[in-house]
Amino acid sequence: MNIPEQKKQSELMSRELPEGTNPIRIKLFNQPGFGQPGTENLQNLAPGYYETQLAVNKLNGKGDLNERLVFNKVVYLRAGDPVFSREFNKRIHVAEDTLDLIPGVALRLGFDQGFKGAAVLAQFVPPFHWRIYAELHFPQ
Repeated sequence: MNIPEQKKQSELMSRELPEGTNPIRIKLFNQPGFGQPGTENLQNLAPGYYETQLAVNKLNGKGDLNERLVFNKVVYLRAGDPVFSREFNKRIHVAEDTLDLIPGVALRLGFDQGFKGAAVLAQFVPPFHWRIYAELHFPQ
């Protein structure tokens, strides 16, 4: 999506908001992947780090991950794969206790209306903390 298209989409979505609501803003950033000028953090990685990642993923039958995780490209997931099946870690991603809503923090609803609809009810705590309270999935 280019900048004029981002502005157009932001304006279209913001038109439907109640008066006094902050407008929706869309910003996209391209972080260079391996082999591209501007690749970040190279000074902190062992020599051959990315080459090793490429080889290990391929040997483990996960070569499809290289475009996304090594070269930082937007790619389609293979049909049938859960979105975060390889990255999910219950110890890290699931709270030990029931989460209470944080007063004064907006509730956010996220919808995916693809072939198998899904939704989440969440709160976002800056700078990068999502609290997911409920999720719905409609496989049929």
